[in-house]
Amino acid sequence: MFDPPDYSVIEGTEAAYRGFYPEPRATVAPPGALDVSVPVAEGVSLGCRFFEGAPDGANLLYFHGNGEVASDYDDIARLFTQLGINLLVGEYRGYGFSTGTPSFPTMLSDAHLVLTGFQDLLKERGNEGPLFLMGRSMGGHSAVELAAHHPAELAGLILESTAPRATRYLESLDEPTARELERRHLEKVRAIAIPVLALHGERDELIPCPARWSSSKRSRCRISGWKLSPARATMTSCGRGPSNIWRRCALLSPE
Repeated sequence: MFDPPDYSVIEGTEAAYRGFYPEPRATVAPPGALDVSVPVAEGVSLGCRFFEGAPDGANLLYFHGNGEVASDYDDIARLFTQLGINLLVGEYRGYGFSTGTPSFPTMLSDAHLVLTGFQDLLKERGNEGPLFLMGRSMGGHSAVELAAHHPAELAGLILESTAPRATRYLESLDEPTARELERRHLEKVRAIAIPVLALHGERDELIPCPARWSSSKRSRCRISGWKLSPARATMTSCGRGPSNIWRRCALLSPE
């Protein structure tokens, strides 16, 4: 259990809107995909995109990174659906064909409504497979928010290049308020009880890979309130891209 942070105290401050790069863009959904509009406030809705896998396949709610929109995943979505995964790429205010203006507090509160909308869609379609979350970069905040609040409804969490701290969004607050909110934010992160798979590029310069990620499969390491679980976790290179970037994968469990 944890005391849920009240992010509403950030709303309206300069830092609450810092770092967002909304890109309004509307595209036609490709074959096998469906656009899903999720109302989140009066006159505001999020334009998500659903890619159909198999009726009995796993289900994945994916929150993309900054400077991206849901339609950017039209091609890569096939890698998921070919495995039978039903994929919903969530969206943020002001991105894609969503309306409104993005902020850190609304990004987190909206994520709950996106999850509910996805669950309703799966129920309508008769998809009963396990439900997973994935967050890339900035999208990791939305995924972590849901993982902490809805453990009974979720089978696991995947994080890619995510920094779990909220420090940059708290800089407009007075020091005592910011310190307390950051403490409760990290308590939320540590409260996650579902399995977690964390991926991070070793040469990521935007969100540097934590220095204490060890290459030893048996090592125990601490990453912002998480520890590597040697009994069921591995930390190994799982891919090499054109930029000579190695990724390491680690299954983590809360301390």
